[in-house]
Parts: sequence; C-alpha cells; structure tokens
Amino acid sequence: MKNLIQVIILTFFFGYTLYATDPYILKVDEEMIRKAYELLQKRDFSGFKQLCSPQFEDISVVTGIHSNLHDAIEQYSIFLEAFPDLQFQVMGVVPANEHRYLVEVFVTGTNTVSLMGLAPTGKTFAYRDVDIIEFDDNGHFKSHSATNVNEPLRQIGLGWLENSSTFTVLQAYHALRQKRFQEVVDLCSDDVIFYVLDHNLYDKMKAFKGKNEVIQYFNEMDSLINFGEFESHDYAAAGGDFYATADVALIRRTDYKVRKIQYMHHFQIDNGKIKSLKITDDNGF
Repeated sequence: MKNLIQVIILTFFFGYTLYATDPYILKVDEEMIRKAYELLQKRDFSGFKQLCSPQFEDISVVTGIHSNLHDAIEQYSIFLEAFPDLQFQVMGVVPANEHRYLVEVFVTGTNTVSLMGLAPTGKTFAYRDVDIIEFDDNGHFKSHSATNVNEPLRQIGLGWLENSSTFTVLQAYHALRQKRFQEVVDLCSDDVIFYVLDHNLYDKMKAFKGKNEVIQYFNEMDSLINFGEFESHDYAAAGGDFYATADVALIRRTDYKVRKIQYMHHFQIDNGKIKSLKITDDNGF
C-alpha cells in the first residue's frame, strides 16, 4: 500500500505540475476542502452533505466499489463513532487538473468505542493518507477516494476487516442491532434473496425474493418478536462469502417469554451489496 501511495503521488504531482488555474478558484476550493474535513471531524454530516453533489460517490481504490452519498455518510459515521478523538490534519492541497485535487491528510484516533459490534481494542492509529477529491461544474464535491483506507484497521489489529464483504456484513449487523431494517435492505442488491429457517417465525424454510419481500420479512419478524441482546462472532470470509454466528435474546411479543437463540448466517456479497442471506436457527421457542 505504501508503494501504491508513492505511485499515485508521483503520477499526479509530476504529471500535473504544469497545470495552473485561477488563484482565486484554488483558494476557494482549498478552503472548501479544509471545511469538509472539519465538518466530518465535528460529526456535522448535515453540513458536509450541503457541500456535496447529489451524485457524490466515495470510491474505494482497493475494491473499486462506488458508494453513493447516503451510504458514504453512513460509513463515515460508523467509523467516526468508533474513534471519538479522531482528528484530520490537512497537510497540503495540490491541484491535479481543473476539477481534481490531491489532499495530503494526517489522521489519528483511538478505538475506544465498539466498531460495528466489535469490542474496542483501545489501540491508537496514526498515518498519512493521500485523498483524491473531485469537484463538479457547480463547485460541489463529486467524488472522494482514499489511497490508504485500510491502514487504521491494520494498526488497531482489525486488518481482517479489509475484506469488502466483511465491512458490508458488519454494516448490516450495526443497523440490525438498532432495528433500522430499511438500512439493512438498502445494503442489498435489487435481486436479493433471503432463505430463512427460523422456527420462531415459520414451520419450514421460507424464501424472500427482492427488497420488497425482504422488508416484509423484517416487518413480520418485528410484529412477532423483539430482541435485546445481539452478539455476532465466529466470522469467516472468503471472497464474496461471509459466515457468522449470532447469539440473540428473543422476546416473544405475545407472552414476553425470553429465549436465547443461536443463528448461523451465510451471506453472499457482490460488489458491496448483499446478494443472498441464509439464516438458520438452532431451535425455536
């Protein structure tokens, strides 16, 4: 990854050293870039959103996945929540072409809050990143990509999260714990399919095809049972397949009976979206 950063720096810095534009435009763009990092550091996502084009994309240079504005802000908020003391220090802003800038950023933070259900490590990261930021014709942020996005995870001992399938699944678990079912559905592909063998809900395995049926499944589940404790563990990922075990304390709404159930989850992820999920329980009430 260090070599990748050096290649990007050399390509842009030397490839565009003769590029010049109106000093006033450069000043305005740099001020806007610095403001964006300041707003993110303050967790002012509403203010950050106002600086972005509705077509804004966060682009992963590792996976090639493009996240829209809503998904990007959700990812930023999850990450920032886990590092309450996180700080961005913008070291320099260099124009690459008419609408694109290279931004050297020094980032520090300590993992003192759970990251998507994972216990905080208490470890601190400090690293230099080179972000690529592009403006649209109206002066709003069009895209952002970070060249060293996984470095903080490596430094705090969570390097295994680099698998893009893992991050998608943990986002889904994060939303599920908070009963934000629509956010789980938003992480799914349009042709998603859920296979559910849950004796607390159905006598036999049932399939839910497409986003409309998946949200129907969540609504049916929510009408019959509630859950308090939700702990996922025993993660295993290979390519687009992700396996996990979830220990869940279910509360039946009819008689408030509580039972701890263990579920096995098998996700299939394609291009950052949940393509399918098989849910199997150990037993029912």
